[in-house]
Amino acid sequence: MKIEIKTITPLHVGSGTELQGNTEYIYFPDEDCLAVIDPEKVLTTLGEENLDEWVKVIQEGKPLLPLLKAQRPHLKASDVGSRFIRANKGFTRPIREQIRTAGSGLPILPGSSLKGAIRTALFARLVLNSPELAKDRHNLGNEDRYRGFRWSDQPLQKTVFGVDPNHDIFRLLQVGDAVFENVSTEAIKAESINHKFDRFEIKETITQYVEAIPAGAVAQARIRFNDVLEKRAGNTFNKNASLLHWEQLFPLINKQTLRLLDGEIEYWDETAGNPDALGNGLEEMERVANIA
Repeated sequence: MKIEIKTITPLHVGSGTELQGNTEYIYFPDEDCLAVIDPEKVLTTLGEENLDEWVKVIQEGKPLLPLLKAQRPHLKASDVGSRFIRANKGFTRPIREQIRTAGSGLPILPGSSLKGAIRTALFARLVLNSPELAKDRHNLGNEDRYRGFRWSDQPLQKTVFGVDPNHDIFRLLQVGDAVFENVSTEAIKAESINHKFDRFEIKETITQYVEAIPAGAVAQARIRFNDVLEKRAGNTFNKNASLLHWEQLFPLINKQTLRLLDGEIEYWDETAGNPDALGNGLEEMERVANIA
């Protein structure tokens, strides 16, 4: 079946690559965007005779834009960029790139990420509905003769999903990539809150700048439950495979999402007292909870 996915908040799934300011992207303040550099376009703008100046700017860590505008005063982002990221402030720090399709370079939410989120939601549901499973030490890890007991969720996952990959119920679920067409990504600053002593504060040392799919973006993906394999396999898969049928799966995902949101809202509102460092985070969580 084909499903439609709409982002409620900005979404970032990293490609593993960082874009470096002034060498791999340039900020254009007049256009509120970052242009990911196309080397051929830059060379065409500068001219081969200024190649050494380009190298010098990179080596000395100087801004590239003034050099480019010296050659073309009315330079636009499209004159030097291969693609563009919306931004409303000057970015110079490394930006974690959003994962994209190999051919067309469109931003995606990988099927593997979707499937992993579904697996986590179902895992939480099964464990919360059968708390005695988590009370059994054999389900919580393994004894290591050298290091003692090593905590792991693998025994518990084998109990609820299947003893090995061939018997894992998620063999029955196939999830495709969600490709976001005609969507402009945006650069955002992702901050983390640290609870230190008796107060909350932004921990600047782990602040990240990321390229993200914006809120409100829509994509389609294909998801398939292999009922033919389930029937042929007989008793290969355990009874929890029935939870992967659509009529049970989607309500389960919504319920798990709301459970997590309600827990966060309760913590930040009642326990933490909505600290200043959270900004409008509590309001955003309540907004998402109302949508879900």
